[in-house]
Amino acid sequence: MYAAAAASATGALVLAVPAEGKVIYTPVHVILTSIPNSSYALDLNHDGITDFSLLGNYQNGQSETSAYIACEPMASPNMVWGRDFRSALMRGAKVGHGGIFNRKSPRMGWVTHRNTSGSLFSGYWVNGGKGVKNRYLRLKFAIKGNIHYGWARLSVAVKHGRPYITATLTGFAYETVANKPIVTGQKKGPGVERLTLGHLARGAAAPHD
Repeated sequence: MYAAAAASATGALVLAVPAEGKVIYTPVHVILTSIPNSSYALDLNHDGITDFSLLGNYQNGQSETSAYIACEPMASPNMVWGRDFRSALMRGAKVGHGGIFNRKSPRMGWVTHRNTSGSLFSGYWVNGGKGVKNRYLRLKFAIKGNIHYGWARLSVAVKHGRPYITATLTGFAYETVANKPIVTGQKKGPGVERLTLGHLARGAAAPHD
């Protein structure tokens, strides 16, 4: 009986030890444009399921033309940080529980050119027409029903006059332990694994949880 109790206690202690995860980082070089319209299926954990869709779009009207880039969650638990527009965060921002995660307002940046009044810039990623370099999306998504956190790094350039936006995705990462925070730009963690496009081409499987 004492032995069983000791074994039970030991098991409880083992279960209480926090899990050490891996940060899975994938370097990429994907260019999204508003002309022509373009999209990229962002699969953070490489399980064949698109977690977010990155979009570039152009719209031509009689009195105005517009272009935008967006980040659309593809499953109901998936969300992106930002209230009105997707936030363009600096390196070192914590991505974890709480804050302004939502599924609404998927646009990252918007440029509208009116024939009578010139160009109007909206959203953090277009930055008043100056664009940004190496900024981060905070991402929250589900793997097998469990919440995980990640980030995607992009640079954005804006062409004035006829609205034209170019967004370059240069990398993304996620934490393999459910509900464990990650930091934007973080590529290393306990037992970090770096996934390259070469690994993916050879069929290397990324841990899913």
